[in-house]
Amino acid sequence: MKMKMKIQPQTIVKVAWNAFVSLWVLALLYGIYMDQYRIFLIVRNMEVQQEKLSQSIAEQIKLLSPKKQPDHR
Repeated sequence: MKMKMKIQPQTIVKVAWNAFVSLWVLALLYGIYMDQYRIFLIVRNMEVQQEKLSQSIAEQIKLLSPKKQPDHR
């Protein structure tokens, strides 16, 4: 017994819609992930810059602090 299966047009529309929605959700999640990663990189860069600035300020303070003079009493 041969049964010919006919694909309903509604099925094609449903599959296409599901694929579209799935891809859209994946794109949305990927966009959120990339935004979070970009924020992470910016924050890390700011921390590195702050550390460099702190070291630079410490070196400047060292250079500007007066040298201890020996007591001549």
